[in-house]
Amino acid sequence: MQEPPKPLSGIRHYAQEHARRLRFIKEAQGLGFSLDEVGELLSLEDGLHCREVERSPATNCNGA
Repeated sequence: MQEPPKPLSGIRHYAQEHARRLRFIKEAQGLGFSLDEVGELLSLEDGLHCREVERSPATNCNGA
């Protein structure tokens, strides 16, 4: 996620999409996912091919 530009006032203004992604990240961490795993899950939304994500340990919910 890219930071929005910093205006002269020094306060960045984030879009609702940024807030939604941050909430998702924190909720996933609360469920025990690492930041790397959360990044892999978010890559689905960012256009990574589903087959690549299916091979990821982050998507293995049965612990096998």
